[in-house]
Amino acid sequence: MTVIKKFIIYAVLILLATLYMTFLYLDYNRMNTFYTTYNLKYISILLCFLLSLMAMDHAISPIDIRLLQTGLFMTTLADLCLLVLDKFTIGVAVFCVTQIIYCIRYNSHKAYPTVVRFLMIFEVLAILYILLGFFIKNLETLFWVATAYAICLMTSVIRAIKLCQAKQFPSPNRYMIAIGMVLFLLCDINVGLSNVIQLLKPQSIFLTYIYNISTFLIWFFYLPSQVLLAMSGYNFCQLRIKN
Repeated sequence: MTVIKKFIIYAVLILLATLYMTFLYLDYNRMNTFYTTYNLKYISILLCFLLSLMAMDHAISPIDIRLLQTGLFMTTLADLCLLVLDKFTIGVAVFCVTQIIYCIRYNSHKAYPTVVRFLMIFEVLAILYILLGFFIKNLETLFWVATAYAICLMTSVIRAIKLCQAKQFPSPNRYMIAIGMVLFLLCDINVGLSNVIQLLKPQSIFLTYIYNISTFLIWFFYLPSQVLLAMSGYNFCQLRIKN
């Protein structure tokens, strides 16, 4: 890897760390910078995608890096819907696609059965959603999409951990994938917790405290997960400077 390209990678990582500390500080102190914070967060996700693009000539394998880049690109679209456009249902649906792509990445030789299995799960959930609609009025589509996403996420996390245990990827890549997905899961646990508490409209100080902590922890876990996943496609043996 050339000196210039290595310098750019380090510069992007330093910028990501700076953005991370900045928006965590703003969130923790509850400063009135709602849109600014969300802009900083989305810029950080775009930078993670950029990191994966720069790995194209220094990747573990061409197939792996393409799947990783596709997954991160879908992540940028999902976060665009969630952070910028306020299209929550579409955003969660796009995240479903992201997790399916990651599942394929973990075992690219079984891409077809992986997709078929998820389609069958979605079909069952769709039938249940229609049946529940006869008994529950105004059943939101977001409920079905969120359930589908929970299944996709858990499957992806389990496969990432099994991948690490089976040493299917070289070190440190396999650890970056497993830790990145666990952090992804922790992020979404806090997303779910904060949304449930918000629906309850808490009056107690305790629930309000839990809500504040969970909303803070969302991005505390999320950005590190994306950085680890973005870097997990690199062949670290090639990160040595070449003249």
